[in-house]
Amino acid sequence: MAMNPNALADAIFNAMQSVYWPDAPLPPEAEADLKKYYSVLAAAVIDYIKENVEVSPGSFNVPGYGAVVGRGKVQ
Repeated sequence: MAMNPNALADAIFNAMQSVYWPDAPLPPEAEADLKKYYSVLAAAVIDYIKENVEVSPGSFNVPGYGAVVGRGKVQ
């Protein structure tokens, strides 16, 4: 599955909410602004990972398909 900044932003928001304000939900406008902020951060992280990470050479056995050997970029 491709990395998605909105899904990552939601995951960050949910993790932060469970730790920092579990019993006092934010007002809808504050929640929307915070998710927008997290989405910008998530997009920057995803872009950085896509541009800089490389899959190391390896050999993997995929059931039903056989061995997969090689390297490549994350998409």
